[in-house]
Formats: sequence, C-alpha cells, structure tokens
Amino acid sequence: MVWGKLATIVATTLLLAGCSGAPVAKPTESPTPTLVVKPQTGDPDADRIIAALSASCRLGKSKGMAIEVPSKKEIIYTLPMPANPLTLDTFLHTLTYVNGAYSLSGWPSDDPPCFEANYAERVVAKGSPKNSNGVVFDYILKKIDDNTYDWAVYRQSAERSFTRIKIENGLVSSLGMWGEKFKITYGPLGAQLEAERKKALVAENVQYLDIGQHVWEMSFAEAKAYLKKRGLTILVGMEDGVDYYPSGPPGGKSDPKRMIVNIMDGKIVGVWTM
Repeated sequence: MVWGKLATIVATTLLLAGCSGAPVAKPTESPTPTLVVKPQTGDPDADRIIAALSASCRLGKSKGMAIEVPSKKEIIYTLPMPANPLTLDTFLHTLTYVNGAYSLSGWPSDDPPCFEANYAERVVAKGSPKNSNGVVFDYILKKIDDNTYDWAVYRQSAERSFTRIKIENGLVSSLGMWGEKFKITYGPLGAQLEAERKKALVAENVQYLDIGQHVWEMSFAEAKAYLKKRGLTILVGMEDGVDYYPSGPPGGKSDPKRMIVNIMDGKIVGVWTM
C-alpha cells in the first residue's frame, strides 16, 4: 500500500509530471524549547506523550511537516494549513513525493502525529469511571528508554494496538504504527514545496477547489450566486442519493472552474471538480 494514495471525493485522473530531487524538509530551527506538560493522567510519562503529540500536531499544521515512509521510499509533506481549515484543506495542502513525482494526496485518517494526538487528548487517569457512553479512554504505556515509549489507547474497540513513539526536543521524531516506522521533521519547509503544491493543483484541475469548498451547507441558489461572483460555475452531480453521473463539460474536457456538488435535503454536502 502506498500511504500517499488517498481515496478522495475529488474526481481527477490526471497525473502530475514528475520532477527529480525532492526538497528535504528542514527540522525546526527552534523546536519547542520547554514542553508544557499538563497533569492530564497523573502519570508523568503519559502526560509527556500526550503533550508531545499535541505540540507536534499543532506545529505540523502551522509550519508544515515532512514524514518519511522508508519502506515505500516516499515522503509525505503537510504544508502549512489555514488558521480555520475547511473540509478539503487537508487534501489541498498535502503533497506526496514518490518515484520522482509530486502529487496531491495524503493520509486516510489525518497525518500520524495528529491521528495519535486526537486519541491521546481524550485519555483519562487510570481507575477513572466509564463515561456516559460506557467507555473509559484508558491507556497502556511501556517505557523503552528516556525518550521512547510503546503506547496504546482506547480507540473504537477494546482491542489495543501499540504505537512506538520517540520524542526529541519536545516533539515526536518517529512513530511506529500501521506496520511502518515514520520519520518526522518539521517546517518551515521552504518556498519550493509551495511552488510544487501550486503546480500540482493546476495539473490535477483542482486549483479553484479551495474556493468551491466554501459552498458546503449552502443551498444550490446560494452556492450559484457565491460562485458566480468568483468566476466559477456549478452543476448538481448527486441529489438525495440520486447520481446524475456528470461526465464533464461539452467536448469532454475538464473544467476546473466548474464545481460539481452533492445535495442532501436541500443543502450541499460535497463538492468536487472534473
């Protein structure tokens, strides 16, 4: 499995022309100097893990991060995200470099530090009672050395799978999970990667999708007026479970300025281009 090949509602089949020599993300010059550890569980090591995961997720979203997947010989870059990201921003700000080419693609369930942080931030002290849903967000921790831990938390079931976490300079530097060992460095990533992202947006005909995604939860009429002001058009692709199978504009050419939407109960719940 190639992690960068994310299943997405964005309909595109065009491939990004490759360019050799992936830019290497620089580690943060001033990583978190003093990790702020809150007493969430009462266990200093558990609280340190939670704090490091949260700090790593925040830094990766604000300054960018590069995650190397050694077994796949690929690097997945998360470029800096908007302050208040919308539904498609993760897709639009994630680049995968593999086999000499960049493409817009990413993770099936958020990048690994944020994926782990989402669960870790819900963890409670050992011996805590069940919540109103009958669940205890407990954890299992095995300390390997001063900076390395095996960590398992409650997810959607009682089954626990361990993630090996290494912490350096207050940030997560590697994660062993999903059968991989991810190596993580943090931004700033530099202008070259942002240029590659913009090239990928155009190559994959989604350069206007960051505008189009704002029509989420609008009515068709509201979305049409909103997009018209911005030089874009709109077409219903699905409505209340009925698929109209839009095949593209006349002539079969892709039109990145045309937003295709899915409508449920009068509101837009999805948008893509083709």
